[in-house]
Amino acid sequence: MLGKQLWRLATNPNSLVSRLYKAKYFATSDVLHAQLGHNPGFVWRSLLEAKQLLADGIRWRVGDGSSIQILDQPWLLTDVNPYITSFPEPLKGQTVKSLMCVNSKEWDLEVVRGVLNERDQEHVLAIPLTVSSCDDKMFWRLEASGNFSVKSAYKLLQSQRGIWNVENCDKIWQMLWHIKAPPKALNLVWRALSNCLPTLTQLQQKRVPINTSCPVCHQEEESIIHCLVTCQFAHQSWLLLIPGMNSLDTSYFKTWLLSVFGTVDSGKHAEVITLCWALWRSRNDLIWNQKTSSAIKTVAAARRYLVQWKITQSRSFTTPLHANVNGDGASIWVKPQPNKIKISVDAAVFEDRGEVGFGLVARDCQGDLIEAKAIFHPSIMSPIMAEAMAFKEALSWMDLCKWHEATVESDCLGVVQAIRSQVVMRSYFGSIIEECRRILQRLNNVSLFFVKRSANMIAHQVARESYYLSGRIIDRSYVPGSIQHCISLDLNS
Repeated sequence: MLGKQLWRLATNPNSLVSRLYKAKYFATSDVLHAQLGHNPGFVWRSLLEAKQLLADGIRWRVGDGSSIQILDQPWLLTDVNPYITSFPEPLKGQTVKSLMCVNSKEWDLEVVRGVLNERDQEHVLAIPLTVSSCDDKMFWRLEASGNFSVKSAYKLLQSQRGIWNVENCDKIWQMLWHIKAPPKALNLVWRALSNCLPTLTQLQQKRVPINTSCPVCHQEEESIIHCLVTCQFAHQSWLLLIPGMNSLDTSYFKTWLLSVFGTVDSGKHAEVITLCWALWRSRNDLIWNQKTSSAIKTVAAARRYLVQWKITQSRSFTTPLHANVNGDGASIWVKPQPNKIKISVDAAVFEDRGEVGFGLVARDCQGDLIEAKAIFHPSIMSPIMAEAMAFKEALSWMDLCKWHEATVESDCLGVVQAIRSQVVMRSYFGSIIEECRRILQRLNNVSLFFVKRSANMIAHQVARESYYLSGRIIDRSYVPGSIQHCISLDLNS
């Protein structure tokens, strides 16, 4: 959480809090280069503990290049070493803008190849420059959106310690964080599983002189498993939620929770998590407010709170990144409506050669080919970036050809969702998505849909053959056999 607060200071320099801290602690630099200073406050000391974490995860997105130092800041698209390794004298004190053409948003190939070594040239030329992206921005490299998240920061810390491996990650954590339950309930269970829940026995272990007798049943010591599972009050509550469940014969909360998850339907997991929270809340109400409750009321309160939370989530006023629409997920290609065209888009990444290819195919309402276009780039790019670039190329192609009343289909769900959403993204992926949205505003009645690979085979084939077809516009006068075969399969499906 400290990392998140420091991220806010770094990315919102005009906020009141940022200006106050800057005036006091880093008047001549920025938050990532700030020092502890003289007579620092407790909050500032705490925030600086997260500075190295933030430095490890932050990268710069090139806009106009005027704010990024060529040599001193991480702006290359690589996790191994995001810094320039060439150190010629002309680069000292220069910004990335000096590597661009003067009157266009392109890399100056003569300058790049003249001052940088081969490794740096490759990484610089792989960075996409978009017309709509003007300002240089910091982004969080571990999220596609470029926005900081506590989850990805935690994974980064664990990987640096050598103890994070998704495949070998404890099954209970994988199950827990996939449950759609209120965050406070998930946090309560996480604390219980981590032995961080302040039960009376836990407090005694921290040398707090306290009577450890359970304040609810007064029969046993209050441990985590007793408080949430084996106490008579908790046991009665669990029997109401899951009739016939045996919660008394267990010693460890983790073992019990895994057993419950393996017994009940996955749709009931959220109720289990929320009841744990409700039991802890009832216990605290008894201790601090002298309010007693019954098992029936506790279970009812847990269910009511879960329902209210789900309703609130469904009424969220922010557009989620995972929003789907009717028509998504088609497994076969379908002809567009009369007087409309359909564009199929796909990208292929050739990792062994460090190259990517894009396939764009336009067909009419009869299913006949209008045009197909293959684009080939000798560039290092992640798969989702390649898919986003392919989508941008498709929209630019439509804009150039003045194709309106159209449908665009892609088998990359992440790109389709990102373009539909209103989420502001700081990453390079986000800059491509912004460009797609900008082009879409100029097009009339264009719909975007996610389809399965089986409904997008023709674009996939063109992308795979882009190395041989690059730069060619394929029309009805000559259609390669492999592409004609895909058209026939779609028409006969």
